[in-house]
Amino acid sequence: MDTKPHLSLEAHRGPKYKRLYHALETAVRSGTMKPGRKLPPVRELAWQLGITPGTVARAYQMGTDEGLLEATVGRGTFVKGPSRELPEVPANFVAMPYDDGDHNFRNGHTVELGQNELIANITQDVLVSSAINFAQYVRDDALAGCRTQASQWLHKKGLTGAPGDLVLTNGAHNAVMVALNAILNGREPTIATTELTYPGFRQTAHICRARLIGIESDDEGILPDALEFACRNDRVQVLLISSNVHNPTCVATSLERRCAIAELARRYDFQIIEDDVYGTLIDDKPIGFDQLCPERTWHATSLSKCFAAGLRIGFLQCPQGLGPLGLRVMQGMSLSISQLLTKVVERLFECGAVEEYGALIAAENTKRVNHTRNILGKWDVQSRNGVNYVWVGIPEGWSGSTFMSACEAQKLLVAVADKFTLPGSIAPNAVRLTLSDPQSLDTLSEGLNKVDAILSNPPSGLLT
Repeated sequence: MDTKPHLSLEAHRGPKYKRLYHALETAVRSGTMKPGRKLPPVRELAWQLGITPGTVARAYQMGTDEGLLEATVGRGTFVKGPSRELPEVPANFVAMPYDDGDHNFRNGHTVELGQNELIANITQDVLVSSAINFAQYVRDDALAGCRTQASQWLHKKGLTGAPGDLVLTNGAHNAVMVALNAILNGREPTIATTELTYPGFRQTAHICRARLIGIESDDEGILPDALEFACRNDRVQVLLISSNVHNPTCVATSLERRCAIAELARRYDFQIIEDDVYGTLIDDKPIGFDQLCPERTWHATSLSKCFAAGLRIGFLQCPQGLGPLGLRVMQGMSLSISQLLTKVVERLFECGAVEEYGALIAAENTKRVNHTRNILGKWDVQSRNGVNYVWVGIPEGWSGSTFMSACEAQKLLVAVADKFTLPGSIAPNAVRLTLSDPQSLDTLSEGLNKVDAILSNPPSGLLT
């Protein structure tokens, strides 16, 4: 069988195995290659296309991992047909679970500076004094006070948008889900994001039955040429981005890049979802997409990183005039957010606690970042003042898996780059270390010194 006429590697970018995978994907999506069709043996297709068998094998493996192909021992590789069973959520799509360890550098919750006691006291006051009728469903007008306070707070953080276009959600992750459900359409929608991305985005895209494609980036953010190439080859409906503080690399998208991305969004008619949970902790931010293209920007944030992760309240600033759509989607997903929670948060805004603790948390994060840079200063450390994690390059001799295993042997929990890398992309040799779990600088120092010692002693076998 000759598949060469249907597979053009020249139409795609990147390593040859990825170009072949995308060529196969294009042929399948267009209907040129039907479900159930058998692909040529690896060596035969390699000869046809003038590439190595290893390249073909890697492309086939990527197609199998992505659900495009299926391989059967003794029969070969086939274009996968429609499944008759509900798909399971693969383990690698689930956001990193919380783990206990002597030194937890894996989970990025909020450093505790007294918020727990304050939240408990205000909750008690609300229960005693507020006339909340828990026997009835929550009316949207009962949430108006919290929405107004949140809108005023977001305006102080530089975000534009009317209070009527702000939707209260169960955290920023839920806000992203609401935005995606308001935007996505068609049988198999496509979401673009960075090749290194927050693991929860993969889970969310999977639940939305959407395809997530990675876009190349550098130290100024997403490459506009790479994004435009994706738009030309796929009907990208959404760009999911964290332009103020990228997780995990700490990179900020430059204003020039933001302007170029905004222009591409208009030209190719895709929406932008800005996940900005860390942006509330920093001041040095360029103009956001909410000002560059307000008609197509959905801005998701929360109090998780700047006040208390356990509150689980988020805010979705919808594009101009689309607040009612966002609200309908939110109501369709969960009817409403808890009125008790919104009353507590409303009081926290009113008494100034959110701003006060936000400043304290940002200052504590900066102190911990500087402390980390002092201990790990000889390594490639990327960081941002106010943000509770650093991105550290792993030296030659280590792989991500062996480094993580060495850390776990020392009761250190870390998040290596593999956890953030989209399927089919190559993970850099790096690790994210969050700094908020140790409750003292002494404990933090103890863990960081262990990390430094591990980085300094790669396995001799790998060096050889």
